[in-house]
Amino acid sequence: MIHLIMSREFPPAPYPAGGIGTYIKHITQLLAEAEETVHLIAQRWDGAPDRVSASFGGRLIVHRLSLDEALRSGAVDSDRDAKILKGLASSTCPSQVFAWQAAQYAERLIETEPIDLIEGQEWEAPLYYLQVRRALGLGPSRQPPCLVHLHSPSQMIFRNNEWDETLTDFLPLSRFEEYTIKAADALVCPSRYLARGVAELFGLQPDRIEVIPYPIGDTPILERASEVWARDSICYVGRLELRKGVVEWVDAAVKVAGARPSVHFDFVGSDTSLGGGGGRSVLEYLKSRIPRSLRPRFRFHGGQSRASLLHLLAQASAVAVPSRWENLPFTCIEAMATGLPVLASPNGGMPELITDGKNGWIAADATPAGLEAALWRFLETPPAQRKSMGMLASHAVHRICDNQVVLHRHLEMRNRIVRAGAVNSRKIPSASAEHTSPESDRRGVGIVVTCLRRPEMLAACIESIRNQALPARTTVVVAEQFRSHLESQMQAAAQAQPDCLSTLYTPVLDSDVAAQLGTAVLLAAVPRLRAIVLVSEDVCLDPAYVSACESVFGCHPHVGLVAPWTFRESSPGDLDPGPCPVSLSRASVSELPEYAAVRVEVLLAAQNVHGELTPAAVWNATPAAVWNALSDGRWAAVTYPGLLVTSTSSPASGTRARNRPERRYSVMALAQSGSTQFALQWFLRAPWREKARWLRGAIAQPRRIVRWIRWQARRARGR
Repeated sequence: MIHLIMSREFPPAPYPAGGIGTYIKHITQLLAEAEETVHLIAQRWDGAPDRVSASFGGRLIVHRLSLDEALRSGAVDSDRDAKILKGLASSTCPSQVFAWQAAQYAERLIETEPIDLIEGQEWEAPLYYLQVRRALGLGPSRQPPCLVHLHSPSQMIFRNNEWDETLTDFLPLSRFEEYTIKAADALVCPSRYLARGVAELFGLQPDRIEVIPYPIGDTPILERASEVWARDSICYVGRLELRKGVVEWVDAAVKVAGARPSVHFDFVGSDTSLGGGGGRSVLEYLKSRIPRSLRPRFRFHGGQSRASLLHLLAQASAVAVPSRWENLPFTCIEAMATGLPVLASPNGGMPELITDGKNGWIAADATPAGLEAALWRFLETPPAQRKSMGMLASHAVHRICDNQVVLHRHLEMRNRIVRAGAVNSRKIPSASAEHTSPESDRRGVGIVVTCLRRPEMLAACIESIRNQALPARTTVVVAEQFRSHLESQMQAAAQAQPDCLSTLYTPVLDSDVAAQLGTAVLLAAVPRLRAIVLVSEDVCLDPAYVSACESVFGCHPHVGLVAPWTFRESSPGDLDPGPCPVSLSRASVSELPEYAAVRVEVLLAAQNVHGELTPAAVWNATPAAVWNALSDGRWAAVTYPGLLVTSTSSPASGTRARNRPERRYSVMALAQSGSTQFALQWFLRAPWREKARWLRGAIAQPRRIVRWIRWQARRARGR
């Protein structure tokens, strides 16, 4: 079988990799050793500059893609792609740059290599653009099934980290992940605990998710002297995040340390943000909770190499996994594999590995009190019993996570998926499992053009409508006081497109009211119209716009809105993912995308109209009413991944002007975006305090800065 895996966390990654990177490293090696062929699409950066590399006798081929370089050659294609990359990198969700690049590259591989199966994790949704392009009929004819591996959905990460969910990238990232999960042809998860949580969160049938634990990898059993087992030394390994239970663990440890002078606590893992954005770090917060007199017994080692980590584990007599919420952490797997018993909370897949009192200690809950009680149980365990529990832990994890057992289960599952073929990935997922949309005899797209500000731009707009590959059924131009200026233009256009263009002059100055008026005229002319598009005079539509919308509405009756990518000449780089995909239920009316096509049935639903939509009803179909109809859970939405609209206006001056809040990205977006475009955008917009913090970090890593400069110089020379 030939596998294609897409993830930019494959090590070496441009940010501290976690369980996803560890899993991909292990599974790709196991597959290659089993004579399977694996293509892996990862991120190219200064720490991994090779575009293509091969190992295991050519059976593991790693393709690395830059986030700033267009993949296609040719002046027109590369210029268009450069606009897209810049726009995505500075959008509300920068991580979609990798998904876009990976989709284009994957489609080429599918056409040239006999790929049987495609895999990607749900986090950051690297499969999103491959899936949505496939559902829209834009990808290759060969369609290998898509397997999504569940590790840690962003909604769960933010919630359990208590991060600010108003941060700019949270909602679009959550929507991309929701799409990629619901459009997966198969789902696999390492723990029953996470499988239950994901099924509940996304409304999935539990039996859709297959549970296969992570492989154990190459972690060795470590010999420990008797004095090590006699130490009261317990080690926490993992990023310093609230969801990992570090606050509760420190609080419990402080209480025990005050009563037990012999106990020491080690912490191994990189620091993170306390609130998800800028500001205080978790490490700072933890240290503030430790009394000064106890601080020498709390040692924070930061991120460590694998060799250093194994050295620290060899000096510990137990490992703590106190998580508020967890999947099946490699921290637990690797600690048990080395021969250590584990103290864990019950909130994760840890109890699927640990038997309480036999090879570890399961706390009653993840509160400080629950963890404190479990910590005392560890301290009261004699050294010889700790050693015995460690050996039992090693035996248990080697049995459950045995590499060959896990590999066999993966191969059996993957063969099953290939035999079943692609099903879900060929469709736009429904917003609600209960909602089904009947077929409709409505046909055609109508366009309403409001011309209230810049009549000199109207000719180009009308010309772009006339040049549609699939003509619009009818077009209505709503103009204000520019009758004399426009009549000659409109007469010429009407002669070229008879019966498809009409002009309505009105003293109305409000763009929403003008749009409603034009919509009423449009529907009076063509009552059985399928969809309506509202544009302003300063917009030009790509020749494929109408045909793209008609194709989506025709193939997917449950889609109520099609939002295009819009290139703004006045502010290049504005390519927001919009209110899509899948569900609009958490969106607000301020997100109603400009220049989107809306299904007429949505307008009917907005006014509770059964049958035809009358002009009187249209007058009441305000943007808020339309949005309420879209977001009631019955309709799905899709953002069409193509530059279908060019606008000379800024977002604030568009036909449906709306206030765009200042963008505040999560540190996750910054740390994990290897895009120079995004880093520059963030730095220019960041508060001075955040700029100073970033500069201090850069100064502290001079070798990394020099390596990055050399990398940029090589890229500039085209190497």
